[in-house]
Amino acid sequence: MRLAGFLRLGGSATSSDRNGGKPARARLRTTLGLLLAADGLLMLLVFWPPGPSLQARQNEFQRLRTEHETARSMVEQMRDLKIKLQDAIQNRQQFSRQNLLLREGAFSVMIEDLERLATQNRLETAGVNYALQEEPDQDLVQVEATLTVAGEYSDLVQFINRLEQSQLFWIIDSLNVSGAISRGLRLTLRMETYFVPS
Repeated sequence: MRLAGFLRLGGSATSSDRNGGKPARARLRTTLGLLLAADGLLMLLVFWPPGPSLQARQNEFQRLRTEHETARSMVEQMRDLKIKLQDAIQNRQQFSRQNLLLREGAFSVMIEDLERLATQNRLETAGVNYALQEEPDQDLVQVEATLTVAGEYSDLVQFINRLEQSQLFWIIDSLNVSGAISRGLRLTLRMETYFVPS
């Protein structure tokens, strides 16, 4: 009887342990789950890149603002350059109309101008040679002229000064003087001018 009672008591105790162990295991699983979740959150915080700080956002804003100011300055410079280019084109056209000859009839006017200047300065001319440097894509025709005159030194100097002040656009490339002052000098000029195609 006592043995049977003991067995019954023992059997009921074992059953009670098993029934009482289920809530403990559930609590243990819950605790482990919370620990795993906390661990995962901690790992996420460690490896996930943090958002930009206030200083980083301010630096980025300043960089973008600087780039914007630079771009705006470039746009303004391009506008100024366009205006200057248009002014230069207009000035060039005005200069061409005032100082350059139309190709049609330009050679006779050019020779008359050189001979008139030589005569006014008491010089003898030995002829004028010229050559065209014409290129299809250019809006001006370049003319190279060679002029030889003879006379006194002071007259030659005066001739060069008048030539530089001529209404025609003369560019003196080179000059060569030969002879002697006592017997008279000979001056050979190489010059350039431009015609406007007619």
